[in-house]
Amino acid sequence: MYYLAHFSKFIKKGAKRFAVCTTTDVIEATGFINPNGEKIIVVCNNSEKSLTYALHNIDKGGYIAIPARSIQTMVI
Repeated sequence: MYYLAHFSKFIKKGAKRFAVCTTTDVIEATGFINPNGEKIIVVCNNSEKSLTYALHNIDKGGYIAIPARSIQTMVI
């Protein structure tokens, strides 16, 4: 149930979902835009290894490390 906090804490009522592309089966991601314009991206690493992934946005971008079997939330 811990993973639900990544959604309920950051994604506000009225948020709209947007497409997030991944290039591997072991990382899942989804994105939302809150009514105030904040972009929320939730990333889940389903593998047994720590990974690094690239996050590309019009305004920002970079490489982010994610531990094995973990979930991350980013507010952009």
